[in-house]
Amino acid sequence: MLRSRNVSLYFISEPKFGLSQRGNLIVQIGDWRFNKHACWGSKVRWTCIKKKYGCTAAITTVDNVIVKTLGKHNH
Repeated sequence: MLRSRNVSLYFISEPKFGLSQRGNLIVQIGDWRFNKHACWGSKVRWTCIKKKYGCTAAITTVDNVIVKTLGKHNH
């Protein structure tokens, strides 16, 4: 289970890990979905699935805990 701490109230739903239709890891928080973008040990950066359309929203997790939120969704 993913826990969060010191994170903006931006997310009001419990995060859920899953797989995309192509088998890639994603995190879903409410209506927002994030693709796994990069890893550094236990630290993972997740970017919005609409990144290619200019969305700058992203989250960072460490050991499955959201530790940082970046940007805002533009959609």
